[in-house]
Amino acid sequence: MKRITTLLGAVSAVALVAGAAQAGEITGRVTEATGSVGLQGAIVRISETGQTVSTSRDGSFRLGNVPAGDFTLVVDYLGADAQTREVTLTSADAMVETNFVLGADVAVEDNILIIGQRGQLTSALNRQRAADGLISVLSADAVDRLPDENVAEAARRIAGINVLNDQGEGRFVSIRGIDPNLNTTTVNGVRLPSPEADNRQVPLDVIDSDVLSSIVISKSLTPDMPGDTIGGNIEIETLSGLDQDERLLQFRLRGIYADVVEEYGYRGSLTFADKFFNDRLGVALSISDQERSFGSENAEVDGTWNTDESVPFPEEFENRNYDITRERTSVVFNLDYDLSESTNVFLRTTYSDFTDQEYRNRIENKFEDPDYADALSSGNGAFFDASTGDEFEVDRDIKDRLEEQTIYAIAVGGETFAGPWTLD
Repeated sequence: MKRITTLLGAVSAVALVAGAAQAGEITGRVTEATGSVGLQGAIVRISETGQTVSTSRDGSFRLGNVPAGDFTLVVDYLGADAQTREVTLTSADAMVETNFVLGADVAVEDNILIIGQRGQLTSALNRQRAADGLISVLSADAVDRLPDENVAEAARRIAGINVLNDQGEGRFVSIRGIDPNLNTTTVNGVRLPSPEADNRQVPLDVIDSDVLSSIVISKSLTPDMPGDTIGGNIEIETLSGLDQDERLLQFRLRGIYADVVEEYGYRGSLTFADKFFNDRLGVALSISDQERSFGSENAEVDGTWNTDESVPFPEEFENRNYDITRERTSVVFNLDYDLSESTNVFLRTTYSDFTDQEYRNRIENKFEDPDYADALSSGNGAFFDASTGDEFEVDRDIKDRLEEQTIYAIAVGGETFAGPWTLD
């Protein structure tokens, strides 16, 4: 029995800066036509100064260090026409709030903003465009529409990503063909180490895909990444209550049947998110539990190949039968609190437990030094005479393996704006 456990706790401190900003600020939010869904990745630009910022997860934006005067704001979002608006800062320390609603004039056919499945794809493209480096984004809505078991299988949908399987289920992620050992993995900004002592690669089959908010894969290096990032970084983002304009309550229950082992399984998840205390406190909870049994039968060549009379044959041929039971439990609990208009703090926790029980029945057929029968063999087959050569060896063994992996990540931190500075 093999047990591998990883326990990770990380704390990020935030410097909370008090006092008024030294220059004006322009804040606001970009939403779709109803005003209830924030649009992440929209680019907001001040035409006169060239200052540019992209909207956050809830569609909000903040432009700091803006002098007094009249300015033109331009909002650019893929899938909608650009909008402009005139704003005025009366003094050097003034603050102006202005919101943008995209796709509100739905009577015009070419100005309709789609918020469904296609809209989620558009949102991901906007985030990719606004990023400092080359990234690919997969939202939770896109993951929900596909029968992915875990994070690795969800990441398989992204271009340039290859996933290494274990018993037909995705496990390790390769970015642009680079060895998974050269990648780093983070959950809400917290670095995850490998739960295995002999390598750096993080098995992403531990975390269920039902607890995701999005997956962001960075294919180019930026200064904010861990120092040992070589191939790329896989960022797993979980849900925030402040990102929701309305209460979210979602329950899923699915059945699983494996024909090879004739066993049933299940997969269930519960997600809750809401805001309290005048929309200043965001609470998000997501629980997922899964159990399934499956199996496989295969034939493998273990060892080297020999050639006799131009006919190749393996030294060892194996028949294998696998009976596997996998259990996966993931829990996410996040708290976000807005202390003020410019400061927020958060607590984000992720727990995942993965158990893999594998029974293997193996029969080995060994051809180490047999006598090759020339008269019976041809270009399509090799025949051996056991009466004149060494006897064939047939071995049978049974393997019982239990592997358990646990990942626990906690992040405590915040963000504050002070003039042109952002501290987090």
